[in-house]
This record gives sequence, structure tokens and C-alpha cells, in this order.
Amino acid sequence: VLPALWETLAGSFFLRHGRHLDQVELAAGLERGGPILVWWRLKPGAPKSLTKTLTTLSLPGAATEIMVNEEVQGHKPDDASAGVLVLDHHGLELRARPGVFFQANLDLNPRLVDLVLDSVRGDGPVLDLFSGLGNFSLPLAASGRSVTGVENSPAAVANARVNAQAAGPAGVDLMEADVAEAFDYLEPGRFETVVLDPPRRGAPRVADQVARLAPARIVYVSCNPRFLARDMVALEKSGYGLRSLRPMDMFPRTVHLEVVAVLDR
Repeated sequence: VLPALWETLAGSFFLRHGRHLDQVELAAGLERGGPILVWWRLKPGAPKSLTKTLTTLSLPGAATEIMVNEEVQGHKPDDASAGVLVLDHHGLELRARPGVFFQANLDLNPRLVDLVLDSVRGDGPVLDLFSGLGNFSLPLAASGRSVTGVENSPAAVANARVNAQAAGPAGVDLMEADVAEAFDYLEPGRFETVVLDPPRRGAPRVADQVARLAPARIVYVSCNPRFLARDMVALEKSGYGLRSLRPMDMFPRTVHLEVVAVLDR
């Protein structure tokens, strides 16, 4: 698909209209010969003629999805068919829709999920912050734990609810809210473990509030060790000590590194 995509982008059409293109994203499952999705992300104000042209564009071996302002053209937010199978783990099949974040390294993601599940303390309630489409929430719920997931992306929450309905684990409650503002609705002492997997910038507005919930354990999943270190300083000042630190090379041949930190109160 990549050579065909490169040839298309270098053609005369994109020389004229390329200014309206924000980025192109490819998603492929682990199975050989499986579906490949090409997601065209257009800038606001892109002409409808560009969308029409992309809809008819043929890339051998790939299906095309078009996004404008994070909205997929031609699909409803809860349309489970508009996605690619990305996780078959712990008996769950989770789908990621276009525009919803998911771990890019599908080979290592099951190991990451296992590491988080093994790090969660006891069988008590778990709070999953920045829960996305349920990468950790649903396997945790399938293991028999009561899970509350908090995510600010409406598309990700809709995707998670579709995945939860298909997977059928009991004991998962999904909340659409800005994580930093959700603590007004979360009771201190309720959760035995808090799992957080924030964006690359970390969780500077969240670390102190997590400590005020007083969980016995915090499992922090980070893709930026520098910001992880900053947030761990705040957590240690709030009475948490580092128990373990596990790096995982999710992004080979790049400077980026996934790290799972476990802190106990």
C-alpha cells in the first residue's frame, strides 16, 4: 500500500490540493493479508470535491476513510463496522475506529496490557484514567474487577461502549469527562488501584488529584519518560513511593519509549 500511496501523493492532484490535507494515517492488523485502512485527515474548510475524489480513490489492498474535524465522513459515531480489529486478548476483540487513539505496536500491546493487569493490586475497584477505547478497562473488567473508566474524547467513549457491549464484561462504568474535572464525582478511598495512561505531555493537572483519592497503588503508563519523572515527583511528595519501573520498546528505531511505573502509598 505504501508505494501506491506515495505515488498518489506525488501526483498532480495533490500538488494542487495538498494544502487541504492534514495527514494520512494507515492502520493494519497483525494478520497477514488482513484489512488495511487509510485514513485521510483533511483540514477544516477542505472543499467537498476533495472528499468526493478521495472517496473514489483506489489503493490496492486498502479501504479508505475520510475525516474532517475528527469526524468520519459517512459513519455514525457508534458504527462498529467502521474500524479495524486491533486487539484479540483475554478473550476480547476490540475495534479502533478512525480518529480514536490506540497503541501503534500491536505486537507488544498485549504484553503491555498483561503488565498493567499484573501490576493492579488485589481485586478491589480500579479507576482507569484516560481510558480511551477500553484497552485496559475491558480486560480489567473481564478479570472480574469493578472498573470506572474516564475519557474526554466522545469518539473514544462511544468506541469503548461499542466494544464493551460486544465483549460483554460486567462491572465497567465509562464516563465521558475531562479527566482533570472528573474528580468532583470520584469518592476518595473508593479505588484500590488507579491506572492512568495520559497523552505524551503527561498528567500535570491530575497527579495531585489522584493522590487525594488515596488509592493503595498507582499504575502510570507513559510514552514520555521526562514528563513521567515530573509527575512522579508530585506523587512522591504526596506520599507515594516507586515500587517498580518497566520500560517497553514500543517504538523501535525511535527515541520514544513506553514506561510502566508502579507506585504504592
